[in-house]
Amino acid sequence: MFEFMPEERALEEAHSEGNIHETEDVIDDEIVETIRKATEDRVGAALLSDDGVFTVRSMMAALMFHTECDAQAALEHIQGKIWERIGSRPGARLNCYSLIFKPLCARLHVENGWIDDLVPDHKYLRAQIDVHDYASRIHPNLYSETGITGLQRFIDRYGHDLVITTVVEVVCEPGGSDKEPGHISTWSFFDRAIKEAHRRQQMGEAHIAPGDVCGMHMRMDVPF
Repeated sequence: MFEFMPEERALEEAHSEGNIHETEDVIDDEIVETIRKATEDRVGAALLSDDGVFTVRSMMAALMFHTECDAQAALEHIQGKIWERIGSRPGARLNCYSLIFKPLCARLHVENGWIDDLVPDHKYLRAQIDVHDYASRIHPNLYSETGITGLQRFIDRYGHDLVITTVVEVVCEPGGSDKEPGHISTWSFFDRAIKEAHRRQQMGEAHIAPGDVCGMHMRMDVPF
């Protein structure tokens, strides 16, 4: 069975092209110092070892291969992502690179067309959402071939773009990262938000602003 592991596929692509050697313009000490700076020294020792540095180089190579940037720009991009997820959040600590590289590689999948007809729909939908779910709020079981059916029902009724956009907005809500990982265990969690988004869409098509009739976007039982 095909397993969707974007970070591994990205590294495979990089290695298969042999362009990991192009990262040698950046020395190991600079990579280590960059990671320390991006995390404000809140990083596991193993991630600064030779194996850890090689992992960073692999991600740099993947970025270079798919975005045609140079080694320094790739490292700076990784630094920015680590700062955003760890350094800028007091108390956060980097103990695993997949926390950073998984969403980064998933975005490469979507933007560079790696997802094709060989990948089941539920894998594709996961790539679109998981890249934004930094706090892993959605339980992994919901992305299984059977678990995704609840999301697919929303898509069949309200449309792909509206549903995916709404789900992403909800998982990115302020304070969401404070909740237990995997606390969203059913797609019904998004039911109200999706219905309200659809209602606002209908109002927009009817040229009615939410403020024209107070609370109309939340009144599913009231026709226009």
